[in-house]
Amino acid sequence: MLGAATAGEVTDSGSYDESDCKNINYELFFREKIYLLIGKNRFFEFDDLFVRKGAIRFSDLRHYEVMVTNRTDSLGYLIGQYEKETGFYLKKCQPHGQLMTTLRHVTEGHGMLITPSSSFFHLEKNDEVNAIDIVEPRLYRDVFLVSCRDKPVTNAMSKVIEKIRTITRQENENGHWRGSVV
Repeated sequence: MLGAATAGEVTDSGSYDESDCKNINYELFFREKIYLLIGKNRFFEFDDLFVRKGAIRFSDLRHYEVMVTNRTDSLGYLIGQYEKETGFYLKKCQPHGQLMTTLRHVTEGHGMLITPSSSFFHLEKNDEVNAIDIVEPRLYRDVFLVSCRDKPVTNAMSKVIEKIRTITRQENENGHWRGSVV
């Protein structure tokens, strides 16, 4: 019922991610900001100017090796789309297993990761990482409520959808899930 996809138009296949799912409704409900996450201490070269400014241009990312999920993941697919749109291709490496392992790798200063705020807000709270806005263009991904076109929305589904909206608004207001509620 909840899905993340790239910003943009529905593809010829009928979906946002070029899958073959044509019988699906996509209702945009949240636009999620994407960040460059970097540990407070680092064992690699990185210009501290970006940390002080709190922002880095997408084109400047091409000078650094960054961890990005592969194209089969919605975020990896999205980064590939931004690369095509801008003409700037990143030096990408795979994250280290599951998200928590990769986040530990970042906090220990062994790499940087492109990721949404929902994955790291707890590390910011403990002052273990810097979240750097990616700008020109600003990176975001759209999050959708997804349903089947040929099945009616039941009363139970309506209640779950409203709960998802409420929790999303609360997490956004608390700064845990940064972006804009649509």
